[in-house]
Amino acid sequence: MLSAAAPDLAGARPARLSPNLLLWLLVAVSALTLVTPAEILATVDHLSVRDTDDAMRLAEVRDLVMGQGWFDNTQYRFVPPEGVPSHWSRLVDAPMAALLLLLTPLTGQALALGLTAAFWPPVLLTLYAVVLHRGVRTDFGPQTAMLAIVAALQTFGLTLQFAPGRVDHHNVQLFAMLGLALCVIRGGGRAGTVAGLVTALSLAVGLEALPFIAVGALFLMIDWVRRGRERLPAFLGFGASLAVAAPFLYALQTAPHLWPVAACDALSPPWLWLAAGGGLTALTCAATDRRLATPRARLAFAGMLGILVVAGFAAFYPACLGGPFTGMPRLVKEKWLDTVNEMISLRSFVAQQRWEIFAFYPSLLVASVVATVRAHRGAPEHRRYFAVAALFLWPGLAIGIVQFRGTYIPMGILPLVAAPVFARAIALAGPSAIPPRAGSAPRPSPSR
Repeated sequence: MLSAAAPDLAGARPARLSPNLLLWLLVAVSALTLVTPAEILATVDHLSVRDTDDAMRLAEVRDLVMGQGWFDNTQYRFVPPEGVPSHWSRLVDAPMAALLLLLTPLTGQALALGLTAAFWPPVLLTLYAVVLHRGVRTDFGPQTAMLAIVAALQTFGLTLQFAPGRVDHHNVQLFAMLGLALCVIRGGGRAGTVAGLVTALSLAVGLEALPFIAVGALFLMIDWVRRGRERLPAFLGFGASLAVAAPFLYALQTAPHLWPVAACDALSPPWLWLAAGGGLTALTCAATDRRLATPRARLAFAGMLGILVVAGFAAFYPACLGGPFTGMPRLVKEKWLDTVNEMISLRSFVAQQRWEIFAFYPSLLVASVVATVRAHRGAPEHRRYFAVAALFLWPGLAIGIVQFRGTYIPMGILPLVAAPVFARAIALAGPSAIPPRAGSAPRPSPSR
């Protein structure tokens, strides 16, 4: 017999997890199961890394800590005793060297190097997740932003770049290009300035992101051509900050006597020419904006300036028209460059029956198609978001067919498309699964 004071349990509702808590649990589970303890221990104890580029990066970091000069990037262990000059960025070496110096007195250098190799990539992944969350939240709200992190942690082609031992520079570039894409989506002077800064960082680290940088720059220029003065701040901020930051970072990691030396595979005078030319183009367009009253006039003027910049590049640095690896020693190309996965084509992967690569291409194709459709037929307030995502995805997919590394950066853009799709699917499955964004009016119920 129930006492009179006992609550009425018959009509009580079962306890439910809030959507926010459920999404946080999904993120936590995804993060904790991302890699096995055995993988972490293998990196810490045995310096198990992904490929030869990661091994070379660790050697470079250790040499820097052991006293090799900041401006001396020669790899003396490769083709000894003269070694091979490397154009890899000290900006990637520096934080790992600092971590190695911090840990060495506590653990000894061997263990410190393993700990650095194991935990530096997850630190970058955390920064990536923070930027991703903030970018998606601005357009779609907090729940969709959490779904973006879940999507990122479930994307093999993305998490591979942040796995323990993955200390090459691709994860830094991936992080920078996510920042560029989000800034282009946002627009405005402040976002344009940040876009130029992260682009300069990407160029200083390596040139693999050049196609995506070109896409972002063209989008900002064409946006100004179409819309005029209201879209000028983003275009101007991007060009001006890139023109200032790129030479600064170049000087920071390059010996003064090498400043005039052109290198096609690293930030150097040829690419500084393009950065400075882009900055001058933006400044000139800003100065003449009031006289360019129509989109046709703006397009003709900007196009003329762009042609002059590209023509100067071709005239002064014709060797770089043949690609970034012009002049590379044959031994280095055959024994190092051609042996890393990032340079292999899709056709070669299939010929070798390495079917794991299909974790990359189908998802990129689907994301590219979805982003394109949503850019043309989606909600008007989100079309710019999906248009930028599509412009970053398609070039990566095309390049990836020829060289696998083309898939790296678009894998970092993929969660921008996946998260809204997942949120829409959940909303269709149960309208109350994801509550409306704070401040938005609820949809009216259909009349009966």
